[in-house]
Amino acid sequence: MALWAVPWTVFGVILGIVARLGFFGEVHVRAPFQDVPLIVAAVLVGLVTGLLNGLIFALLLMVAERGRGIGALRSWRFAIWGAIASGATGAASSQNAVIAAIFAAVGAAGGLLALALAKAGAGNEPAAADIRL
Repeated sequence: MALWAVPWTVFGVILGIVARLGFFGEVHVRAPFQDVPLIVAAVLVGLVTGLLNGLIFALLLMVAERGRGIGALRSWRFAIWGAIASGATGAASSQNAVIAAIFAAVGAAGGLLALALAKAGAGNEPAAADIRL
């Protein structure tokens, strides 16, 4: 979940700054958070979005890729799970197909990054004979 939360939080910071500078017109934070500064609200939305995307992605992986080793995992499948996880969050939060598609594209990239990091980390694990207690 943290892997997904960090970039989405950064994205929230960027959107908050852009919104604060007025590029989206007048933006209002709704109750009960109307007293929260716009940038802080955008950061929190990014953080929560990332955590939800990461949770959904992890659950999809647990169910769909159960029992497979890192070497058997395919990048296109990770991209699909990432797209579904983020696209679903975008669709549920915005009710907008364009935003859901953008979220899905970002999620697909996130899925590919997650697999690349997992495969890179798998090569750094010590062999069973190298582990000493």
